[in-house]
Amino acid sequence: MAEVELYGRFYLCSATFLSSKDEIVTVLHDVTEFKNLQQIKKDFVANISHELRTPLTAIKGFVETLEEEEQIKNVHYLEIIKRHTDRLMNIVKDLLLLSELENRDSAVSFEEVSLRSLVENILRIFDQRVEEKACRSGWTLMIPVSP
Repeated sequence: MAEVELYGRFYLCSATFLSSKDEIVTVLHDVTEFKNLQQIKKDFVANISHELRTPLTAIKGFVETLEEEEQIKNVHYLEIIKRHTDRLMNIVKDLLLLSELENRDSAVSFEEVSLRSLVENILRIFDQRVEEKACRSGWTLMIPVSP
């Protein structure tokens, strides 16, 4: 199966050889609308990501400014706002990455990654949740840390 473009329209093409008749049957499925919808989705994701980035950066900046003040009554609420702003900013980064990955012109690049470092970072991210679950359920998490 292959994708073919003819006169500005896109088709999925498949061919089968019929040995009994010594013929080839070719079937074309018009996927132009699907391709157009894919492009609209990709453009939407890229645009919304860029539009969200500016206000989120401003919110994060104001939260950091407020955190620096000495007499803050509601530090807890600022921490919540900051945490959720960071989460939203990560979602926006993921959306931008998704948009880039969907671009067929993007080349895949490989690099060596320290599995140990990766696992340690993941454990740090989920450390508090793991501890909370362990305390609630009564189980103990044992993670070897030897080199």
